[in-house]
This record gives sequence, C-alpha cells and structure tokens, in this order.
Amino acid sequence: MSKTLEVKNVSKIWPEIRALANVNFSLEKGEIHAIIGPNGAGKSTFFGVISGELEPSIGEIWFEGQKVNEFPAWKRTRMGMSRAFQVPKIFPSLSIEENLMTTLRIYEKWKGHLGWKGFWKSSAWAASKVKESLSEVGLYEQREKIVKNISHGDKKRLEIAIAITLEPQLLLLDEPTAGMSPEDTMETVKLIQKIHDLYQPTILLTEHDMEVVFTLADRITVLNRGEVIVTGEPMEIRSNDLVKELYLGKEDGLYAAHS
Repeated sequence: MSKTLEVKNVSKIWPEIRALANVNFSLEKGEIHAIIGPNGAGKSTFFGVISGELEPSIGEIWFEGQKVNEFPAWKRTRMGMSRAFQVPKIFPSLSIEENLMTTLRIYEKWKGHLGWKGFWKSSAWAASKVKESLSEVGLYEQREKIVKNISHGDKKRLEIAIAITLEPQLLLLDEPTAGMSPEDTMETVKLIQKIHDLYQPTILLTEHDMEVVFTLADRITVLNRGEVIVTGEPMEIRSNDLVKELYLGKEDGLYAAHS
C-alpha cells in the first residue's frame, strides 16, 4: 500500500523536556490509525508536529510524498491535511451554518473560484456543500443555532463537518469523544466510520476511550514518554504484555472486556 504520511526519526525537545524521541511512524493510505498512551506520552506534541503547529527539533515529516517540515499548518491544510481539535476551535458567536460557510468560502478562494470581494456571497456550490456536510453529521436541522448555545457533542460534530468539507486526504482527530456522554460517544464512533466509508480519507486519531479505539482502528501505535513502544493491529496491542503494563492494565476492566 502507498503511504499518506511518514515520520522519520522525529524528536521534539524543549529545554529539559524531551516530548518526542526518535519517532518513526507511517500511515497507509485509507487506514484508520489510533495513537494511544498514558497522559504525558507525547500524543499532543506528535499531532502538533504532524499538523504543522510545531516544528520537529530533529527528523522529517513527509506528507503525500513531499517533505513538509517547514510548511506551516495552513499550507499543510491546503495540501489535504485537516484537523479537528480536542477543544473545538470554532466561532461561538456565529451560527452552525455560518461557521461552515466561512470554511467553504476560504476553500473556494484557495481553489481560485472566488475573489475576496464576494466572500460572503454564498455560491450554489457552497450552499449545496453546507447542506451535504451538515446532513452527514446530523446538524442540518440545527443550522441556524448559535454555536455557543449548542451541546459539546454538537460542537465536536460541527468541527468534524468543517474538517471533512476541506476534502482531506488525511483527517486528524484529536480526542474526538472527549467529554461526551456514552450515547454521544457511540454516535460519534458511527459518524467517524460513516465518514471513512463515504470519503475514504486516511484517519489518524488520539483517543483515551479503548472501546472507541478497538472499534475503529485498523492499526494502533502506543506512545510512552515520547517513544513508540509498539505498532500493530488491535489483537496484537491487546495481547502485548508491555502495553498492558504501561497503559491498559493487566487487571483493567476495559482490557478484559476486549480480551
């Protein structure tokens, strides 16, 4: 299989802190890959280095066959990398529809279909895309609601809608079910699988909920203290003694439920 992303010998070092240590990692095109590990393992730093928010101290990031170390986050987004954050980064005073429309108009500008003068004039394509994307995530009927008044789960779904609207080759999901009720978590898992089935993006996610990880992931990478401990299919990860000791727990109920 061809690779969407390759991380080669990457370290991220601050004074007295080594957040990532000689990380080697790759994503096969079209897979769903989960990054897990205890708090402080380096997951957020890893996502930041991939998305362009952080520059690696050492090593290389390759996306779609191109070295992107010096590319800022916006340029990686234009190349086809899209991210939804643990804490949704959306405009609280705008409506659901306006949040998505803002993204779409910028996207049209990138593609050369729009001048800044017509930024707030909705094109037929953008209006159609709003309906399509919001319908996919179950928010179309609420499209006129102001974002600060909607639930946490709906904010996360809106950010996923914004991310997929950019038609990414790589979709980065940072703790997509964090803070959700069990019901919202189940619906979000179904949504991620639906998006993958419909659009076939490569998906990389971080997630603490092992139920979510083992349900979605084709492969799993375990980080600990900034180092890759193991990468493998879910069955390999569940049976790995070191992973159980460091993260899952030998007597942990979540682990036992998936044994």
